Amino acid sequence: GAFQACVQTGARLQPVAISGSRRILPQGEWVAGKGEIRVTYLSTLEPGGGDFREAAQLSTQARTQIASCLPESAVENRLSRHD
Repeated sequence: GAFQACVQTGARLQPVAISGSRRILPQGEWVAGKGEIRVTYLSTLEPGGGDFREAAQLSTQARTQIASCLPESAVENRLSRHD
C-alpha cells in the first residue's frame, strides 16, 4: 500500500490524525450530525531502504504518531478490535 510506495519511491510520508469524526458520523450511520473534527498534520517521515521491513517500520512510526494525538479511549477501542 501507501507505506510500500513511499519506501520504493523515496517519497516522504505526511501522517495526519483526524479526531471527532466518529461522534459526527458514527459507524453504520448515513447522515452526519453537527460537531467539530480536528485534523492534525504530524511530522513528516522519511523512508529509508526499500524492502518490506522498512515499509512495516514506516507504518509503525506513522501509527504511533497518530495514536499520540487521539484521545486515549479512541486508541484503546481501536486496539481492542484488532485482538
